[in-house]
Amino acid sequence: MAADPARRQWWAPTGVPALQLSLLLDGMDSDPPGVTVKKGRKRVQVHQTRLAARFPLNDPAAIPTLAQSHLRDLLDHVREHLGLAPLPPLPTPPAADLPPELFRPDPPDTGLPPDLERRLLNGEIIDPKEIVAQIHAHYGQQ
Repeated sequence: MAADPARRQWWAPTGVPALQLSLLLDGMDSDPPGVTVKKGRKRVQVHQTRLAARFPLNDPAAIPTLAQSHLRDLLDHVREHLGLAPLPPLPTPPAADLPPELFRPDPPDTGLPPDLERRLLNGEIIDPKEIVAQIHAHYGQQ
């Protein structure tokens, strides 16, 4: 961002040389969602905690778009807090050129029925009674 003249011009009214961004995607609910923006003489610090959303495990190409969305949200908080002009367009992120196995490694053998394991790994929320019923149906009551 610092190399782009439009974004340098956008940032210039702050009079601060550095911007530090921090994003915590909290799936454990240990930190409540929220944003803090602190402006000092040497840097502006932005910290945002968000509830963790489902990660696009089956779509590595969606990762850069998701990252750009998070970055835009952080910068919008800075803009609002410091009264800056609208943010210039962010560059289009390149497609994730990473092996698919980094996004969807072979799952460990859970011992669960294959259909149930697939549904759980895809993030489906399943009633515990249904899980027990499927396990009993797959393995038989012992």
